[in-house]
Amino acid sequence: MANRAWTAEVFVDHQVGTINPTVYAGTFAGAQQQIERIYGPVQQIVNLREVRQPRHSSGGAQESSGGGLGAFVLLIIGAAVVGSFGGGGDSSTPAPAPQSAPIERTYTPAPAATPSYANPPGPCVTANFEPC
Repeated sequence: MANRAWTAEVFVDHQVGTINPTVYAGTFAGAQQQIERIYGPVQQIVNLREVRQPRHSSGGAQESSGGGLGAFVLLIIGAAVVGSFGGGGDSSTPAPAPQSAPIERTYTPAPAATPSYANPPGPCVTANFEPC
């Protein structure tokens, strides 16, 4: 199966926003994989579609209909080429922030002060709730 051009609206993240990449793959699923391979884990892929290119020749163009081993080999070679360009880290994609180890903290409450009733807090009242 020949590689075909695919385009989509891709929301990468809130810092990058939406992009409209064009990738080359033999299938719809392959195009999704190409987008994720090139741009990293994206948040949303919308309207992924094949870009139809007009045929310029008037003769009968032959197109292979059988995938077989040849398409698989081409897919592996294509993945290796894409991996060699994008596999070492992309400077346009920021590296994730390093995660610090969790810190264990214990809380020991201070000992409660024993109340002193010699000078009770607040206004003085009697048993009938009248002021002293």
